[in-house]
Amino acid sequence: MDMTLNEFFEPYSSLIEHIEESRNYWLVRTDSGKYYSDFSNNNYISIGWDEFSNINDFRNKAMSDAMSNYIINKYPKKQPRRIYNQIRKFLFEIKVGDVVMIPNENSKVINFGIVTSEYISRANNINDTCPFIKSKSVKWIKEIDREKLDPYLFKMMQAHQTINSANEYAHFIDRTMYSFYEKSGKSYLILPVNKEEDIPAYDLSQFINAITNLVPIANVLQKDSLEDEYNKRDLDIKINVQSPGYIELKSDDAKLVPRILTLLKYLIGNNDCNTERLLEKTSEEELRKLKKDRDDLRKRFEDVKAKLPSDI
Repeated sequence: MDMTLNEFFEPYSSLIEHIEESRNYWLVRTDSGKYYSDFSNNNYISIGWDEFSNINDFRNKAMSDAMSNYIINKYPKKQPRRIYNQIRKFLFEIKVGDVVMIPNENSKVINFGIVTSEYISRANNINDTCPFIKSKSVKWIKEIDREKLDPYLFKMMQAHQTINSANEYAHFIDRTMYSFYEKSGKSYLILPVNKEEDIPAYDLSQFINAITNLVPIANVLQKDSLEDEYNKRDLDIKINVQSPGYIELKSDDAKLVPRILTLLKYLIGNNDCNTERLLEKTSEEELRKLKKDRDDLRKRFEDVKAKLPSDI
């Protein structure tokens, strides 16, 4: 039985991560890495200053002057308003669904996660290494060695307060956490590149051509549907080929990148049955061209040492 267009594209289209545009991003320090393992292993983040654990004291900004005076009595050599703002950010600005990042000692490793709870008290968790009470639960998504970190995130790691907004790095964080995602109506695919030496300009240009040549193939496959045809200009490509590097595919049409991924999985994946299913959906003339495109695509991936993401 022939597959419908939706059946053909569905297996990989359904894997896309949908990111809320409204979510915020935070770098949370771990006391120079002291509590990194505890936070990571027990799925939470926490903040100190346990003397100030009545959350109602921080709910209203109008209380800031009174609380600042109270804090300065406890910490006369500290900046009370900064402490107040740090606690308030933790309690009320870091929300469920936000991204948090925690570094270990010397920021050699960074863990990326999603906040899954509002404020909770860990006063009774006697087995924790971290003594702090004010906490929030986190689902950790990915742990990254600093040497593999997106270069655009290095500046973020220079922030030294306990709680730091990282919203200006949102795009770079998203593509670090996910290889295949949709946000604000745009779809993205991140392809790892592992070539250690410089990539010749010719090889890179041929790789880009091979990727953009997938657009008309997608049109061939949907020729009998009511879908609009795509143009090669509908696909944007960004390149950072430092070792390790990446190639970012993006489209303002949320359906295009999932279809490009499907074609990549069928054409250069190791499942020959899938490849044959793809080839069967074309005419004899299109079949010959598609086989040529498949062989060319595999060669171009090998030339630049690009590969499909391992998590898809």
